[in-house]
Amino acid sequence: RVRLASTPGGKVTADILEGATADDRTAAGIVRRMALGPAGIAPEAIDGDAFDALVAAAPHPCAYVVQDGDTIAAAMRAVAASIEAVPFHRRDGVFSIARLVAPAGESDLEIEEGEMVDALQLQPWTPVWRQALDYDRYWSVQGEGELAGAVDAARRADLGREYRTAWVPPVSALKVKHPGAREARAATLLATRAGAIAEAQRRLDRDSVDRLPLVVPVCRTCAGGIELGATM
Repeated sequence: RVRLASTPGGKVTADILEGATADDRTAAGIVRRMALGPAGIAPEAIDGDAFDALVAAAPHPCAYVVQDGDTIAAAMRAVAASIEAVPFHRRDGVFSIARLVAPAGESDLEIEEGEMVDALQLQPWTPVWRQALDYDRYWSVQGEGELAGAVDAARRADLGREYRTAWVPPVSALKVKHPGAREARAATLLATRAGAIAEAQRRLDRDSVDRLPLVVPVCRTCAGGIELGATM
């Protein structure tokens, strides 16, 4: 709660730090607390190992301000999307979280040719040579007429932008090899420049290589036991 000594003449803004620990303020940490709190999911119905692993893999803070009309599910998805994660219920009903990473270890499923119900479908792929992420969202942007006269020009310009932007060094050689390589930029709820740079670099490392995306249609029986994020 904030108590004001007098009636404000304009917007009242604040930088708020929420969450008891640094882990609580990560994307996975926020989604887990939403699940345990307003979503009403019992602790034993949450995949603690998956959340702990993602907190360790993506340790940078995020920030989310609830808006009128927001649903819990939409808020969870928005926070998780900042690190390209997806919250979901496993087939056994346990609430979990995952994101796409390079496959490692043994396969969870091996698909034989006879188990495919259609031909392999090749998806278009264009590598990324330059990556940026928007971060540190200002949920209340302030323009001229909303700021005190003592606020300098640089601060005024900053307060008038919804996001800050972090670019990571481009893969210039890729642009020579692939003239059609693209720039990628996305808005996130990451709260710090360090977090945005780390996530942008992770995405660029993954997307700046040649890949062959495939869709493999298989019968429902074959895929029945596979969870999101499994390796095949």
